Amino acid sequence: MTEQTYCDRLVQDTPFLTSLGRLSEQQVDRIILQLNRYYPQILSNKDAEKFRNPKLSLRVRLCDLLGHLQRSGERDCQEFYRALYIHAQPLHSCLPSRHALQNSDCTELDSGNASCELSDRGPVAFLTCLGQSSPRPGAEPCQMDRGPHLRPRLVTQCGMPAVAFLPC
Repeated sequence: MTEQTYCDRLVQDTPFLTSLGRLSEQQVDRIILQLNRYYPQILSNKDAEKFRNPKLSLRVRLCDLLGHLQRSGERDCQEFYRALYIHAQPLHSCLPSRHALQNSDCTELDSGNASCELSDRGPVAFLTCLGQSSPRPGAEPCQMDRGPHLRPRLVTQCGMPAVAFLPC
């Protein structure tokens, strides 16, 4: 699955962010000022004045700002999300794109085969089990053509049952 870009996320989140009452005028002003002061290459003084114009409604200014950021590029959208997190953290955690990312991570993990289970004991326990199922030093290992002399035994020393072929 390809990772969603910040621009894609902003397109997805725009209706949510511009809906009535989501962001206050003060929060939008703080976001604009942060983008203008810390990142003047993202929002010039002229742009910041345009997006802070009190003669236009908050929704129109916010729509214009989000459209400007989407056209500007990935880094600008990422900085918007950083500013949104700083100035409106509760709203940031409720964004539709964040829920989509969390859900896609869960479904990716759940879509694996049920037969492929990992032990929480780690690689050392796995290697220990392998070492216990190998022939003793100096002993001749069993050959596949020995037939009935080669028998499967259950290795349970590590708490992870596994079928291993032990020396005859």
